[in-house]
Amino acid sequence: MRRAGVPLATDPEASPGAPSTSGVALALPPAAPLGGRAFVLLACATAVLVAAVLIPQAALDGGSRRPFEIFGPLVLSGWSLLLGVVAVLRTRREERRWRALLTGALVFVVVGAIQWIVVFGVDHDRRVHYTSLNAVHLVPVGLAFLAVLALPGEPRRDAADPRRAKPDLGRYLLMLLDGLLIAGSVLLLLWVEVLGDLHGSGLSAARYWLGLGTILGSAAQLFALLLLLTFGRPRSPRAVVLYAAGALCITVATGASVQWALIQRVEINQTASAWVGLALGPPLLGLAMLVPPGRRRPGPGLTSAPGTPGRSWGDQFAVWAHVYLPYLPLSAVAGLVVATAARGDALRGVTLALFIALVGLVLIRQMVTVAQNTRLLVSVRVAQQELHYQVLHDPLTGLGNRMLFDAEVADAVQDHRAHGTPVGLLYCDLDDFKAVNDTLGHAAGDELLRAVAGRIRGAVRRGDLAARIGGDEFAVLLRDLGNDPRAVGELTAQRVREAMYTPLRVHGHDRRVSVSVGLAVVAAAGPLESPEELLRRADRAMYAAKSGRRRRPPAAPDPAAAPATGPPAALRPAPPTGHGGAMTDGDPVIPRPV
Repeated sequence: MRRAGVPLATDPEASPGAPSTSGVALALPPAAPLGGRAFVLLACATAVLVAAVLIPQAALDGGSRRPFEIFGPLVLSGWSLLLGVVAVLRTRREERRWRALLTGALVFVVVGAIQWIVVFGVDHDRRVHYTSLNAVHLVPVGLAFLAVLALPGEPRRDAADPRRAKPDLGRYLLMLLDGLLIAGSVLLLLWVEVLGDLHGSGLSAARYWLGLGTILGSAAQLFALLLLLTFGRPRSPRAVVLYAAGALCITVATGASVQWALIQRVEINQTASAWVGLALGPPLLGLAMLVPPGRRRPGPGLTSAPGTPGRSWGDQFAVWAHVYLPYLPLSAVAGLVVATAARGDALRGVTLALFIALVGLVLIRQMVTVAQNTRLLVSVRVAQQELHYQVLHDPLTGLGNRMLFDAEVADAVQDHRAHGTPVGLLYCDLDDFKAVNDTLGHAAGDELLRAVAGRIRGAVRRGDLAARIGGDEFAVLLRDLGNDPRAVGELTAQRVREAMYTPLRVHGHDRRVSVSVGLAVVAAAGPLESPEELLRRADRAMYAAKSGRRRRPPAAPDPAAAPATGPPAALRPAPPTGHGGAMTDGDPVIPRPV
């Protein structure tokens, strides 16, 4: 029996209702990820420890600083290994995998620090021998590279957007060019510093390939991190930045160790680059593992909290990294070329060929970038035009909306007052539209409005502006009315009414729609104070037409009408009758039935 107060633990991966298969155990609370405050404290402690090792190198001289030179890398790498173990124990699942791999690599760094003590503190011969046993140094390189591949990332925002799901060849080409720029720059630097000497050293095949594999493996790790920062979406960019900085220091130390294999006998005052790499690299890797795991960012169209900016810090960093990061190693190459020219030397052989290739890649990348920027500018202009259209048009019918119509009416009235240009306005209102919405639903009402809008658009002239200005209200602005504005306005109103005589198809049924039309026309000499006055005249004419229609006696039933058991009353065919009314300069006119 279970004792009181001692809960049972089940498999943490199992569902809440699943039976336990892992036996009876004490339930221990899961270790929480390291918080921001704890990370700051440990980062400060690491900085103090690094300073305690580095400052004596500048403040002391001779034998007084020798213990710091010999034991400093072991102290710092041991501290970094401890940080890595803490990070592994306080994270879970995919956040734990890459930290566990990198912690395993730090174990071998500690072994290398012990070898440092043996070479410079115990072995007075100070000879560095590259034997088959040194192949063990390839293990941490492989573990660190696997840790890079295991870094968790976020899916690209355009993956869920079908409009942006199609392949972007320009983007892929830019990724290829940037990758070649980074790889070529790193390779040129390595060739000048290490690989050139290694190639002409005359080492045995085993020692040559061992040294080459060690330095290229470290460079590949750094290369992968730069690519991840440039093109990827790491969940924790801060961790990747610290990881890349630590990998750079380790790569420098690795290159120095390969050079020792060439000169074999090494004095400790010749190991500045390797010592700095071993002193700074592991602490940076340890801090990278201690960075609190990044949280999953909201998906497209979502924000993490109200009021937050559209782009997170990680997104902004990715944009700037994509622009500038490929040029960082290229800047180092430029500095190397300048230093070579300052010494009066010339680039030759492989160095010259790599430099020319890098210059060509930069030129191609700039041309691709210009092409992409041009295409982006065109897409922005198209998007602006689409947005402008959406702002000024009704989304249901595609006609102009109230904003566009009011602006055009104001412009027409101003032109009339300034130059005496005639202007006219049709005000159209659907009769009994509410019955369609009430009996058939709003979907049928929307379908009817779209059909009516199409009829009105086909009935007016090319230069007239048709707009939907209310729920079932439409208006047409008439300009360029010629010598007889009244006749043109009445003819246009008649065409709008006639366009409604043909039954409309709504939800599979034919329906005749009646429309009341009010017309207001202001001739060249007519007074007009404001756009609102023109709208009021047309509105009064429309209501006069609607009232006149209601006062008429009901028409005889249509023999072709459907029986009572047919479609709903809202869709029964209406008898063809005259519709509408008109007003010209304030005088109502009831047109003849058509």
